[in-house]
Amino acid sequence: MSLQRITESLKDLFTSYTIVFWHDSEGEFSSTVDNLVLDKVEVVRLDKTPALQIKIDIERQPDQQWLFYSTQPKPDPNQDWLLDIRLRSKLFKADSTSILLDGLFFWMIWA
Repeated sequence: MSLQRITESLKDLFTSYTIVFWHDSEGEFSSTVDNLVLDKVEVVRLDKTPALQIKIDIERQPDQQWLFYSTQPKPDPNQDWLLDIRLRSKLFKADSTSILLDGLFFWMIWA
């Protein structure tokens, strides 16, 4: 998937959500994340930022939009320190099927 297509899909998500989680368990897009240019979106790598710091940053900057990227699979809810944030966010997937379905769902709602 191209960087442009990923950027467009994320921009669409950020029109409705302020927090987006992206779990890329194969690390396929690890270098792509570093090159993302999204206006007014803070990109945070979950493997480099402690969960408590993420919670503090979100509370201090309530108007900020956030993209949380991880090369790990989505954690079990019983072990997820960010579950409260995850419950009010959107999960992004970069495979073509997921992007197509999200786009169709978005247009069905607004049509």
